[in-house]
Formats: sequence, C-alpha cells, structure tokens
Amino acid sequence: MSTSRRDFLKRGTVVALAAGVPVTMVQSALGAERSPSSAASSLSKEHFLTQLNKQFVISQGKRQVATELVKVSDIKPAKSGVSPRRGGEGFTLAFKGERGLLQDTYTIENAKLGKFSMFIVPVNKQDDSIVTYEAVVNRLYK
Repeated sequence: MSTSRRDFLKRGTVVALAAGVPVTMVQSALGAERSPSSAASSLSKEHFLTQLNKQFVISQGKRQVATELVKVSDIKPAKSGVSPRRGGEGFTLAFKGERGLLQDTYTIENAKLGKFSMFIVPVNKQDDSIVTYEAVVNRLYK
C-alpha cells in the first residue's frame, strides 16, 4: 500500500491540529460534563467557607466516607523572596469523619459545590473512629 505525498500531508496536518486542541475543549464541544479535577480548580476559599460545618462525601471506588468540613485556614506565602502571584490564594481544608481513608486522591462531593477531586491526608486521630483529613490548595505561585 502506498501513500501519496498529498495524502500524507493531509493526514499529518489533521493529526497535528488534533494534538493541539485541548481535551477539555473537545469535551465541551461534545457536551461532556466537567471532570472532577477541573471543577476543583475553579473553587476558591470563599466557596469552601460557605460550606463550613456542612457534609462532604469522600469516595474512591465503592468506598465512601461521610465527613464534615470543620476548618478552612489560610496558607502564608513562603519567605523565600518570591512574591505570590496577584490574586493567588492558598488554604487548607480540614474534614472530620470516620477513619479508613489513606493518603490519596479522592473524589469529593458536596450538595452546593458539586463533585471534584483532591489529595487528602489523614492528619489527626481523635479516637479509634474519628479522623481529621486535610487537603491543601496552593495557588500562591505560578
């Protein structure tokens, strides 16, 4: 099977153009929902403050843990001489819930904020059944 130079250039151009189009743009054009991770990038500290002391479900596969957002705290910029970007923000989220989750990325769902993915770390055991999980959002620097 031989391919003409013209066919090769046409196909190559189509592939090059397709490679340059972001997947999210293609998904939007097809009417697909936003992925959980892209939803998290649009949530600000203010969004989470409105949901303080509200329920969040943290899940991975079939495993689901009901939690409550108990604290939203600021992260201070490092004293490294590098200025934080304008409009950048950094904050931590503390969720309290039953134990059983390890340090990993989970899907989190809330009635008002929707579904998004975050990296969660268990940081404090109060007793055998209750654990505080922490997520860090750092948008201070580029």
